[in-house]
Amino acid sequence: MEMTTEQEYHVKQVAATMALSDMPLTREAHQNLVDVATGAKTSEEVIAEIKAKYGEADGDAM
Repeated sequence: MEMTTEQEYHVKQVAATMALSDMPLTREAHQNLVDVATGAKTSEEVIAEIKAKYGEADGDAM
């Protein structure tokens, strides 16, 4: 899906903020932002994919 000018602006703002915080986005993270911005995926879907890929934390680390 193509992004609107406003969606593109917001994704670039997030990417810039992360880079300024010394946490540049990976290609996958950038694509997830684009997917959520365009409505291709919900944030819940992205979270579920990340949990499936890396395993859900058991919560005992804190």
